[in-house]
Amino acid sequence: MDLLLPRRWCSAVLLALTLLCLAPTPLWADDHYYLAIFASDADSYRPTKTHCFATAIHLCNCRVETCTISWLPRSGKIRPLLPEPGRNFSLAETMAWSQEGGMHVAVWGPYEIRKELFDRFVAWKAELDGPDYVYCGPSKFNPVPGTVDCANALVMLTRKGQAYHGIFGFGEAASAQIVEELSPCFLDPCRPHREVLDLLGIDPRCLVRRDFCYRPTRWQAMYSMLGTKR
Repeated sequence: MDLLLPRRWCSAVLLALTLLCLAPTPLWADDHYYLAIFASDADSYRPTKTHCFATAIHLCNCRVETCTISWLPRSGKIRPLLPEPGRNFSLAETMAWSQEGGMHVAVWGPYEIRKELFDRFVAWKAELDGPDYVYCGPSKFNPVPGTVDCANALVMLTRKGQAYHGIFGFGEAASAQIVEELSPCFLDPCRPHREVLDLLGIDPRCLVRRDFCYRPTRWQAMYSMLGTKR
């Protein structure tokens, strides 16, 4: 025997199915965490025209949470070997600072990371913004306690000591080393998530995208400073 439903019931069921099909499905239904690592560098290498910074991203149900470590002098003017108050610039501030200084910006990733690294990133940024640290570049051998340069502000995410980069080791060279050092924390270093980068509000024309294996050398920076091809 056929089961006949009232016409209004059929209409209600059809409407419900239609709304279910049209309802937007979140792109990230669960928590996902990513890390994008950047470098600012002048076409003709100058240590005072370089910068390393990174943004951690938390996505869940189309909600975007970001945290940026971009450690610079509060004045925005890099003066080598001079310890001075520092602060973390926002991603938008850093992009504007780089463009005003005539620097291009390169990016690695974003790479998916574990929640533990995201939490460490947020906690370390808060600590860096506290009273115990000042900016100085380079900071590795500076005798003043609490001096940190932009590259070591990222290196110290996963280690206690600071790394030596040398006069020709900042900018893209330093960021590439940081990518390599942090790579054990990436779920898949060979898979950058470009779609996540699009959520950060950066004009893609302002970025040079680097592959995971891209490793510029100090020699390239030296040749660039001398006016030859890097």
